[in-house]
Amino acid sequence: MAAPATAAGGTFGQDAAEDAPDPLPGAGLRGFARTAALEYPGVLIRAVDIDPKDRPERIAAHLLAELCAPGEPVVVGRTNGTRTTLRTVPHRCHTTGRPPPVGRRSMRAPWCC
Repeated sequence: MAAPATAAGGTFGQDAAEDAPDPLPGAGLRGFARTAALEYPGVLIRAVDIDPKDRPERIAAHLLAELCAPGEPVVVGRTNGTRTTLRTVPHRCHTTGRPPPVGRRSMRAPWCC
């Protein structure tokens, strides 16, 4: 069992608030958890993004709830009683030769070929 936690606000840094936490420090842990879950399918692995401003007992409850939910997505976010997950979606690549615009709310790869 492994449950690395990140502190990007429970929304993977996609919160529109001005004081939203920086999503970059924990981004590698989410990828690590996904890879570990593929390589060790018999081990419960969950990466949980939490809101660092939340009460410690609530953060602990979120982590425990995720560890007690096998078969759920490997990467989840928890904030204000809301559970968030990420999923990939097909995206048509731009063929203009220039990278598409990428903003704070965008999770697209910055360059397609």
